[in-house]
Amino acid sequence: MSERPNSIFVPIDYVRELRASGQIDKADAFLTYFADMHDDEWYGFPFYAKRWHVDPQTAQQWINEFSNQISIYFATWQIVNDSHCHAVSAKV
Repeated sequence: MSERPNSIFVPIDYVRELRASGQIDKADAFLTYFADMHDDEWYGFPFYAKRWHVDPQTAQQWINEFSNQISIYFATWQIVNDSHCHAVSAKV
């Protein structure tokens, strides 16, 4: 049995924002980066630059932005989880 779940939870609102602003390639890059992160696949900036057809500096900027968006996404879920748990506990 795999230790990882068979599902992947993606910050789709960020992807939609990118697509709505015409940044479709960047949205696709985020999805591939997120999937790589989920699957524990590690690559360098030159790899992503080639994969996304951008220069290495742009790949680095995107990855930094992606990392920030992923942190916000999971931090939000932690806050929601904590808040919900406290609310449920208060009802006891």
